[in-house]
Amino acid sequence: MSLERFCRKQVATALATETVQAAAERMTQQHVGALVVVEDSGQPVGILTDRDIVCRVLNERRDPGTTSIREVMSANPVVARDTERIDEVVFTTFANISAMMARAGTPRARACPCSR
Repeated sequence: MSLERFCRKQVATALATETVQAAAERMTQQHVGALVVVEDSGQPVGILTDRDIVCRVLNERRDPGTTSIREVMSANPVVARDTERIDEVVFTTFANISAMMARAGTPRARACPCSR
């Protein structure tokens, strides 16, 4: 099954230059906890989560009305294309998480076979 068939809804996005306040309003309107952050060209450059807003804006007492998304987003997202198969995406995601854990000095996660 391709991602295109799996993900029938449009992804919620925001421009990196928008304010965190605008992003929070969009998240509320669209009932989502995260927005894919894009450049004007539509190229994904990051992700903004509700946790990013709490930890990097509110906790640091920044003004959501003047703070840009670019200042507080998590940059360099791993992006899956709609033509990729689900199993390929899962494998890539697992490999990226495992590599991040290794860089952080955390023991690597191991895949274990499962059956129903």
